[in-house]
Amino acid sequence: MFNEGVLLGFATAFFWGVSPLLYRWGGEGLSPIETNFIRNVGAFISVLFVNFLLETWDQVRVLLPLEGWVIFFSSLILGLFVGDNMFFKGLEKIGVGKCTVISSSYPIVTIITAHLFFGEKITAKLILACLAVISGIYLLYEEKDATSPRKLPLSNYILPLGTAISWGLSLALVKAVSSYFTPVSFMTWRVGSLLLITSFSILLKRTKLSRNIKKVRTWLILSFGGTLGIGVSYLAFIKALHLAPVSQIGVITATSPLITTLLASLFYKEKLGFKESMGSIFVVAGSILASV
Repeated sequence: MFNEGVLLGFATAFFWGVSPLLYRWGGEGLSPIETNFIRNVGAFISVLFVNFLLETWDQVRVLLPLEGWVIFFSSLILGLFVGDNMFFKGLEKIGVGKCTVISSSYPIVTIITAHLFFGEKITAKLILACLAVISGIYLLYEEKDATSPRKLPLSNYILPLGTAISWGLSLALVKAVSSYFTPVSFMTWRVGSLLLITSFSILLKRTKLSRNIKKVRTWLILSFGGTLGIGVSYLAFIKALHLAPVSQIGVITATSPLITTLLASLFYKEKLGFKESMGSIFVVAGSILASV
């Protein structure tokens, strides 16, 4: 049934689908660490605005045991630092569409990790989902460059696969500490902590920063991408889960890689032939099957 929750679910999918294109556009000429830092500045500003708008400053104080903080920061570093930095590099290496589709297979990793550490069952449905994702990635893999008989480096595809593993492990760790946070407090701590980590990384390489980091255009595009990708979209997602069934919202938001692929073919002229289209559909279908 169509309701406000479903509408917010589609909004989340759209925001998640658009943000990789903004990262690719604004991050041109930047290192992954620089891209990550700038997009988090925008995301953090949006988080501050949300706390101000909703008057949720009292929720920022979180009573988490020491081992809980270790898990929280491990999840943060795996997902939004290691995983996202590989994702930004993958955007450059194999294109927005393919990188996003392959990286979005992370629910498979999350469920396998949940089985190993939390005792959740692996069903025939999950096995089928894994086979669909593997088949899709195989179809997405280009054996040869269009202008050269040489095979493309396999490392180009290891980047989005590494992203999926990092994101999947990160989400599994989140499960262990999520009960200590409200949605707004979790987003505030997550984005704020990541901004500190990326700021420290920028300071370490301050003598080797690219020229583009000084451009106003770069800051505007990446900050807007961060606001959509890990700011506004997260709030829309949480609100959608309150208004509609989890399975329904999970299926809707899992279509975001297809949105990215279609937009990438339109704006970046990325090839979207029959094999690539089928590969994208297989990966997304496997991710959806694993999520419901």
